[in-house]
Amino acid sequence: MNRDPVWWGGPVRTTLLGGKRIVVRLTVVVATVLAPLLLLAAPAAALEHGAGADLERVDSYVAQAMEDRDVPGAALVVVRDGRIVHAKGYGRADGEGRPVTAQTPFRIGSVTKSFTALAVMQLVEDGTVELEAPVRRYLPWFTLADEEAAGRITVSHLLHHTSGIPGTAGGAALFDPARTLEDTVRALAEVAPDRPVGESFEYANANYAVLGLLLEEVSAQSYADYIREHVLDPLQMRHSFATATSEGRGELAVGHQWFFGVPVAVPDRYVPGYVSSGFLSASAEDLGHWLITHMEGGRYDGVSVLSPEGIETLHAPGPGASVPGIPGVEHTGGGYAMGWFTGEMHGVPAVWHGGGDLRNSAMLVMAEDGWGMALLVNSGDYLTGSEPTAHIASGVVRLLDGKEPVPLGRPSIGYTYRVLDLVLAALTLPVLAAAVRLPRWYRGLRRRLLTGNPGRRTTLTVLRVAVELLLPVAALALGPELALAPALESELSASWRNAWAAVPDLVLWLSAVAGVLLAVGLVRGVLLARELARRRRPAPERPPATDSR
Repeated sequence: MNRDPVWWGGPVRTTLLGGKRIVVRLTVVVATVLAPLLLLAAPAAALEHGAGADLERVDSYVAQAMEDRDVPGAALVVVRDGRIVHAKGYGRADGEGRPVTAQTPFRIGSVTKSFTALAVMQLVEDGTVELEAPVRRYLPWFTLADEEAAGRITVSHLLHHTSGIPGTAGGAALFDPARTLEDTVRALAEVAPDRPVGESFEYANANYAVLGLLLEEVSAQSYADYIREHVLDPLQMRHSFATATSEGRGELAVGHQWFFGVPVAVPDRYVPGYVSSGFLSASAEDLGHWLITHMEGGRYDGVSVLSPEGIETLHAPGPGASVPGIPGVEHTGGGYAMGWFTGEMHGVPAVWHGGGDLRNSAMLVMAEDGWGMALLVNSGDYLTGSEPTAHIASGVVRLLDGKEPVPLGRPSIGYTYRVLDLVLAALTLPVLAAAVRLPRWYRGLRRRLLTGNPGRRTTLTVLRVAVELLLPVAALALGPELALAPALESELSASWRNAWAAVPDLVLWLSAVAGVLLAVGLVRGVLLARELARRRRPAPERPPATDSR
């Protein structure tokens, strides 16, 4: 008897059960039965592990959405079952065409808060910080305009955004590269709380600025050094940093802002005074490690940075931290935990957080179903609340959860700018027309002042000059408020510096139009004054005629 084994796809050499004909027939029957089952099982397995055809569709969706929204570059990572199942870069990382990869670091904005929260929880587990202890135990000089309220603020209140510190607090520090964390926190002495301590939620970057300074005081390290030593390095996040420059950890993606609807690469912005609130940088691949850490009880690749109980605490909403509507996110239920939102987003139960710095934006999601994703985009938009990122993220979240993408019901950035550009053009044309027609107006000025009703015509001309002088002066005086007004909500204080950082195109337009109108008004006023002076001047006496005879 031949005892050679039967190999699938190889020669059949046994005569068992009557010879090779029987074996061949059995092989055909088994293959015929199993093949359809394997084909049916493949999509289910792909969906279960977040890989395969479903991710191909995600890739197609991201690429198409980027093209539709004119997004320069993006990166995506998807995790499942404690591993990265997909990581990819799309588009360009800068104005020179450098391609985005999964290792390209991006500014991640307020996603930084999840790092700050975990770092504070590490100190809690070390026994050096207590969640319910007052902040003054660690920063004795900490105060607000209401000293009694400041004394009742705990570490937990800061983490949950229930301290009563208003969301507008510290807005001046958002664009001041000279301010430190301590400068930002000390400036809160002039800020009055806008609600009772611990009673309700109000998102405020200042809360996490205080936590960053607390972390520095307790650990005797800078925020960037602590995060690198105790979080980034243990988790093998080799393309992440909390410093102004990457210090050898990869070339940062260049952020973009929209100028009248066109994304333009702009210089990087790093604010030390808010580093713990929104100025950490990370790559998509590194954020995959970060998501796995949170989804696997504080561990990545055998290294633990926090206990499972600590992770659970970070993800649990605090009392009074129920969250109202969030621009750009369809969010229901849940609340604010510690550096994370909870509840359904775009119809998917999840723990998540987004971030942006007007030049870049990010979204991290950990779904109840067991998958996680991080999306990074190197463009930001003040007028529509980072609409391109919100649009892309909503579709990716739903696709990964086995749902179809649905419109957010908000205008796209392209539509918003088309409308805005039309409005600006309609306001610009009369100003330009007034400048172009100024010589013609002057040529007819004397005739208008001397015919018909001279008094009435003079009054109307003076009023026109007054409007052309006062209107641009008022526009320039109110410029920051006018430029920042289109946003739905903002913590930016109205200043020219903040307006320039947020909407440089509107600031340029407002300054140019106001300047032209002011120049026209000044020229018209000078010409009118000269003509009126000429009218008041007595006509020279003509010498008497002499008889030549």
